[in-house]
Amino acid sequence: MAFNFRDVLSELIIEGSRYDIFMTKYTKPKKKGKKAMMSTEQLKAIMLADPTTVPGDDVDIDTGEINKVGKYTQWIIKQFMGLQQEADKAYAYGSPDWGVKLELLQKQFFEDLYKVTDNLLMLDRLKTMKKYKGEKDINKIKGTDALFDEVKDYNISKDELTMSKAERQELEIHPGSTLVFEGDKWQVIKIEQKNPLGKEAACYYGGQNKETQWCTSAPGLNYYENTYIPKGPLYVILDKTDTEVSKPRGSGVENHKQTGLPKNRYQFHFETNNFMDIDDRSVDIVEMLSGTMTELKEFFKEKFMTDNDKMTEQVSLKYPQGGALGKFVALYGFVEFFNTLPDNLQHLDITIKTGTGYGQVKADSSILAGFKIPTSISRFKQLKVLHISGILKELPPEVCQCKSLDFISIPENPNLKDLPDCISTLDITALNVTGDKNLIIPLPIMENVWCGKPFIVGGEFETYSLNGCKDEPFVVGYLDGRGDYKTQKEAEAALGETEEN
Repeated sequence: MAFNFRDVLSELIIEGSRYDIFMTKYTKPKKKGKKAMMSTEQLKAIMLADPTTVPGDDVDIDTGEINKVGKYTQWIIKQFMGLQQEADKAYAYGSPDWGVKLELLQKQFFEDLYKVTDNLLMLDRLKTMKKYKGEKDINKIKGTDALFDEVKDYNISKDELTMSKAERQELEIHPGSTLVFEGDKWQVIKIEQKNPLGKEAACYYGGQNKETQWCTSAPGLNYYENTYIPKGPLYVILDKTDTEVSKPRGSGVENHKQTGLPKNRYQFHFETNNFMDIDDRSVDIVEMLSGTMTELKEFFKEKFMTDNDKMTEQVSLKYPQGGALGKFVALYGFVEFFNTLPDNLQHLDITIKTGTGYGQVKADSSILAGFKIPTSISRFKQLKVLHISGILKELPPEVCQCKSLDFISIPENPNLKDLPDCISTLDITALNVTGDKNLIIPLPIMENVWCGKPFIVGGEFETYSLNGCKDEPFVVGYLDGRGDYKTQKEAEAALGETEEN
């Protein structure tokens, strides 16, 4: 990472300004003849009581400097300023008794300030640990007593208190697993070891099949070892914001040692297309990564792409009911899908079911809008069969650079209106345009339709085989918006009449 002096300087100025702002606001009288809210010594003591404050080398209360004001300082100041209200409850504001009461409360406040430091340190550490289920927003904790109540029931060792965030995370991750993503809301654990340690990790995150219904977490079953992990890793997704701990259920729960993991957790296994909630019920990963799990969308993109790297020379995409490939397209689009296809591709089959029913894509869907085959299709030099149905709006001329093409099948594409002339130069066996009602086939392609050469299949006519070829060139079911023409001569005559007119 490059060192940016300007950013560092800006940060220093901001921190310095924050210190000065506090000093001006609380230790300087607002009006002439009025007392300041507190002394410089009191404010420094409060700043240093904040465990996140970064003091200077000299921490003397009178002369020491503060390099960075901590994130809890404002909250501590608020508690100190609230002492006046306590005095108000006992005596009339400004009376001698009121002054004595306030002075006593302030003295006690600073005497007990070390307790506030300890409790804030506990809170700050607990907020990064799964075991903490209390209030994380300091501004919602109403007073020092309430702060104590939030942390009093938790036990943290001195070592844990002084650990870095990375060290604490490492401690919390079960052996046999790896923390691969840490976000604001979600934590992703990866389990891939094919040994007993991996099985133990799977059992732990599934709560020994007591907190979840995942078969991979049942100690007495071998689904983890035999069915899932040989094909690919398990991903356990934990909701860091969920304060509800999952409860064990079923038989034998009386002897179950709870994990303390959140109830809102999921297990993903891409290779078997299994995306399960805590009850082992399938969830819509496209919907989740586009909604509540949006911060994981880019992370799992790499996983999808890794799976695409495993694709062979034959790729078949049935969308939207297309397994992992269909999910990839739904999340990242067709262009990204094309970009991940292997260079040695020989057979590409894309079928899009359009309509309004289940398992269909609306024709005006955003994912279909403006779709074009990328010009990068030219890189598939070994491509022999190209089938695209339901989505094609334009076939780029770059397809003609795929010199190995033998069969072009582009049926049921109502938005397809034209084809590149260069297709006539390809040594293909057949061109299937069935159901392309708005397509006008260019004349150079028509003129190249001979027996044993490319022939066109489409319309309501039967599909002709090469063995059924006549000596006369023909077009099967050619549709130009004016009629069907079984022979090339009929088509040419109609086209000629149109040009003359």
